[in-house]
This record gives sequence, C-alpha cells and structure tokens, in this order.
Amino acid sequence: MNKFYESNKKDFLAKDLKKEEVVKVEKQVDEIEVNAELTPTKNEVKNALKDVSTKLEVQTQINNLYEKPVINGSQVVKDVPIKANVDKKQVEAVKLTRANDAWTKAVTALKTDSATQVKNTDEAKQAVKALEKDRTPENLAKAQEALNKVKNTTVKKDLNTKVEPVKKEIETKVQEQQAKQQADAQTQTQAQQQASTQAQDTTSAPQTQSTPATSGNTGGTSNYVAPRQSQPAQSSNNGGGSATPSQPANQNNSGEFEGEGFTVDGKYYNTDHDGNGSVDWWDEMLEDYFTID
Repeated sequence: MNKFYESNKKDFLAKDLKKEEVVKVEKQVDEIEVNAELTPTKNEVKNALKDVSTKLEVQTQINNLYEKPVINGSQVVKDVPIKANVDKKQVEAVKLTRANDAWTKAVTALKTDSATQVKNTDEAKQAVKALEKDRTPENLAKAQEALNKVKNTTVKKDLNTKVEPVKKEIETKVQEQQAKQQADAQTQTQAQQQASTQAQDTTSAPQTQSTPATSGNTGGTSNYVAPRQSQPAQSSNNGGGSATPSQPANQNNSGEFEGEGFTVDGKYYNTDHDGNGSVDWWDEMLEDYFTID
C-alpha cells in the first residue's frame, strides 16, 4: 500500500501511478481469505485501496481537462490552458473528496482554475457573437478584452478570425469619421478667417456720406436761394419798407448799383458776395441768407 503514495503522509499519490497497478492489488486482496488475525484486516486494506483509487480517478479527470498533466505526484503545474472542447459539465463532473490534505487542496485549486477558464471562454464567445451582430467600437473593445482572458490558443485563434474583419471595418469607419470631422473643422476655420478678414477690410475702408446742405433753419422752412435773375432795383416794397441807395446816382440802367454799397430798411449792404464787381440786390439776398440764425 505504501508504494501508492509519494510519502508516508499518504496525501499525494505516487508519481506516474497507473490505474492498472491499483486494480492488480485490489484483485489480490479480494483473493485473500478472511482471517481475524490479519492486521490490517481485509476490509481495512480494501478501504485504503478505495481511497487510492478515488484519488487517482479524480486526479485523472483533472489532468484530462488540461492540454497537459497539471498534477503528478506532488508536482503541480499552473497556468496551463484547458483543452479547446472542455465545457462546464466536464468540470462539474469532477467530484472532490472530503479530505483536507495537501492533495485535496491542490486538485480543488485546479478544478477552480479550469472552471474559470471555461467561464472566460464562454464569455469571449458571447462577446464575439455580440460584436458580429452589432459592429460598434464598444462591442469590439469588450470582445478584445474577453479574448485576452482566453488561455487556449486554438480557441483564441478561432475567435480572432471572426473579430479581425469586424475590427478592420470599424477602424475604417472611425478613420472616415475622423477625416470628415477634420475637414469640417478646417472648413469652419477658413470661414471664420474669411469673415474676420472681410470685417477688417470693411473697418479700414474710407466711408463717404453725402450730406445735404442745410440752412440751419430748424423751423422746417427751407432757405432755398433761387437762381439769379436780373431784376430792376426796387425803390420801395409793399411792406412799407423802402430801399434807399446811399448813392442813388450810382444806379445803372439794369437796376444794379455801382459803388460801395446801399441801405435797405436801415441795414447797409456793401459786400460783393457773387463777385460780379458790384453790390446789388442779389448781394442783399445773399447777405440776408448768410446771417440767418
């Protein structure tokens, strides 16, 4: 019995132990006749062999979940991928013993690891399926994140084959959107620059305004001066006022006054406003126009 274990602790099985070896001993025990004087008894030996057989069966199931054996004797290998076809049912089929020895703790950790790998693989497959259905950058990120957790290279490669075409399609769309955004931004910038330039040109250009001449009369009456017409000098008007030349002898035949000036209603006019060489009734009108408040 001792040869079935790696040490006297009887926790880890012997390295490279085969089922056939255990079965052979079991047959030998069955052939032993019951003898009360035997120590240990036949039943005790059979129970001990059953423990070995159970451990070996569980250990074989665990190793069959992985691409290579993960426990042999007391040697436990970590970070080994599970096989591509392993599913949840196969993991759950491994029934652990109630023992609390080092071997039980080791195979329990291995079972937990295999269950985690199965879970990660299933989630990656679901993420890739969702990506194929709805090809968005968000779903692509989720699929890639899920794939990073898959240890089996065959499974990962198969899923990547489905992801890559979608990835390229999404990247192309993103690049097109970015190019369009850049073009729109450039167009907007150019439009703003053009508008700014036009505003500056408008501000710097000389402004000319045509302002009609005003007489300064705020009472609403236009002080329009009619074109000059030749009129004889008036010696009196209907309003009772009389134009009395200061030098009446200087009046010529056209009604104009020659000399230095003349007086009308007490106001003396002696400025030649129109530059015709004499002070006449037209100069009187211009003088009155210029002096209007």
